[in-house]
Formats: sequence, structure tokens, C-alpha cells
Amino acid sequence: MFRLFHIKKEKDHAVFNFLNFKIKFKIKLKKKYNHPVIVLYGPVGIGDYMLYRPYFKYIKMSPKYRNASVIYIGRNIYNDFVNLYDSEYFDEIIDYDISKFRFPAYKKHLIKRINSYNPDVLFSLIPIIFAAKRMNGFVSMFKNVQAKDKYIGYFDNKKIKSKVFNHLIKYSDSSQYLFELQRAKKEFEQFLGIKIQDDTSELRVPFEKGCKYIAISYFSSGKDRMLSSKKWAQIINYCIEKTDDKTYFLFLGAKSEKNRLTPLLSKINNKKRCINMAGKLSISMIPFVLKSCDMLLSVESGNVHIAHSIGCKTLCFSGSGAYKRFHPYNDDIVKYIYPDKFQELVDKNSKEIEPIGYLPIPEHLKFSVNEINIDRVKCELDSLFSKTKTCV
Repeated sequence: MFRLFHIKKEKDHAVFNFLNFKIKFKIKLKKKYNHPVIVLYGPVGIGDYMLYRPYFKYIKMSPKYRNASVIYIGRNIYNDFVNLYDSEYFDEIIDYDISKFRFPAYKKHLIKRINSYNPDVLFSLIPIIFAAKRMNGFVSMFKNVQAKDKYIGYFDNKKIKSKVFNHLIKYSDSSQYLFELQRAKKEFEQFLGIKIQDDTSELRVPFEKGCKYIAISYFSSGKDRMLSSKKWAQIINYCIEKTDDKTYFLFLGAKSEKNRLTPLLSKINNKKRCINMAGKLSISMIPFVLKSCDMLLSVESGNVHIAHSIGCKTLCFSGSGAYKRFHPYNDDIVKYIYPDKFQELVDKNSKEIEPIGYLPIPEHLKFSVNEINIDRVKCELDSLFSKTKTCV
């Protein structure tokens, strides 16, 4: 039967066929998770979070949940913290705004999102505390989470029953008043069915004393400004060769770009010195990170302008498309590296290229960032290394 149109789903896009016309458009496919799916509902305060966090790593170490997917739900005020320090333990991190809990529509939306993962287990890290009005609001929400198993800890000498939670974690310790770190440990031991050694809440800060850091900004919103992973690998491997083992490379990027760095990282000679920070930092944290780095290596991106504003030495790899409109800065903070033929025109102060960033670019003035000479990059790096005392 003849159809006027039809839609065919491909790997990451769909094709719309209308008569003899084909239109390709991207579609967003929901990530598939392994079952059981555990929804870990985080504590209200950052202090409580710090006392629970030593035990997150044991979830996928336990025989019971080693193949599970873990969805962490925590308050928006410490979402950046969870992403930066503990994202390796979770398959997804969702934040919520507790101030909006008074709106039924907001709670309904959050419940709907939780249920969209088809959760098998809900574990509330907010324990039952009798006479706590705030907890009542959470319990009414947990009631609507469609998980078969629901766990929660509680404080009381008496046995209690719950219409919401079918797994109430009471501590076998004779002392009712445990230090919270120990209470959380016992809670996780019962939840996971394993014995956990005494642990600390050691926090591995990205910037350690005695180490040096070079920031890498690989991504740009414009594909024509992206440098190939092959050339990036040549640049970074040269940096690794010229610097000592205490020099680390921080890869910046959005959450959606984290996995897109994999092809590049696979080409790096010493991956132990590479730290993938993509998705772990809010934009407001970028100035602090760059302020702590010796330099930034970047394509044309917003990070270059942030680096310039705080005085972070930068090598920016550029084509010709935005010349005079967006670069270069008239100082020695950001050094722009252009393709050789374009650099010759810049050195001659050619009037031909003065308005290039504002007008349609003539074909003979279109130079791709991927035409950059890597030997020139190495020379500029040597100069930067000697000034910042980063070299071996």
C-alpha cells in the first residue's frame, strides 16, 4: 500500500520520508539501565551526605547489586559536589529543590521521573525520625514510587510497621545512639548483605599540593572549530613527554561530552595523568579550576574568554572564520595558533583579512583549524613550559 510519508528510526536519528524527499533529524533515545535499578534517595543536608558517602562504593561491589544501575537523587544545593567527587558510583544523578515540595505538581513531576526508570529498589537515606514533620512529606512521595522493595532506617527501641516501606532497617547494636558514620555503615551492611570495614570519608580533591595542572578544552559549539582527536593526541602526548609525572591534564566539558572524550583518551600514552572532568563542574566553577592551572590548551570556546579574564595562560587553536571579531586579544595572555598560510597574512597585517569575522568569508581566506602545523604548536608549548617551569 502506498504511503504518503513514513518515519524510520536509525541509531541516533530518524529519517522522515515524504514522497521523494528525505529529512534527517536527531532524536534523543533514553539510556538503557541494567536491572535491578536502585533509586538512592539522598539525605537532606551536605553533612549527612558526607557521613553516607564512604559506603556508596560498596553498592556495586556487593554480590547482590554488582550488576545494578544506581540512580542518585539529592538536593540541588550539593548537586555539583556529588557530580565532582562521587559520580563514578552512580549511573545518573538527579537533583531536586526542597523549597518546591509544597507544590503538588512539583512532587508529582519528580515521582513521574523516578518511575520512568522502572525502579526495582528504593533506598531512602533519610531515616524515619518520629515527630519530624519534614519526613512526612517525603513518605507521602515515596508511597507513589513504583519499586517492589523499599528500604529505610529508623530510630526507636520499638518495632514499627510501615505501609510504605517493606524493609525497615533496625540496628542490632545494643546501643541506640551510634555515631552517625557507624549507623550509616550498619544501614548499608544490612541493605547490601555484606560486611563493611571501617572506612573514612576521604575526599580526593582534584588539586593536590606539589602537582601541576594543564586544562584541556576539547569541545566547541561549532564543528568547524573542532580540532581532530588525532592532532589533539599529538599535542597532549608531546606535553606528557615534556612534563613530569606530577603534571596532570584536566579535560573540561559538559556532561553530554564525557563519553565523547573516549576516542581521544584512547590515543593518550599515559592515561593515568588524564582526569576527565566533563560533566563534573558547573560553569561557575570553571574560573576556579583555570585559576589553579598553569595553562589552558583550547579550541575556540568560551573557556578561552574565561581564562583570559582571570589571566590564565592559554594556547588557542584557531581557523580563520572568527578573526578580528572574536580574536585575537591584544595582550600576551592568550596566544592564538593559526594555520601557517593564514599566519603569513596576519604577520603581514594584510588589509584583506581585517573584516573577515564580519563578512562572508571568501574561499581563498577559509582556513580550517585542522590545517594547523603541530610543529608550531610544539614550539609554543616549549616557550610556555619554560615560563611556567612546567617542563621536566
